[in-house]
Amino acid sequence: MAKDAAKYKKSGGWGYARWVGIDQKPYGKLHECFDCHQIVEDKDYVFSKPAKLP
Repeated sequence: MAKDAAKYKKSGGWGYARWVGIDQKPYGKLHECFDCHQIVEDKDYVFSKPAKLP
């Protein structure tokens, strides 16, 4: 996901991507991701928060 309020106005300011296969080809359409993320609107459409890695 990438945050850009101007570029992704229709999806809460987030650009979503799904990747498949060893070639990491883009898959699906924006609305497929955003439809599910709307249930966490109060968390800025994010299901989990990033964590610091060692």
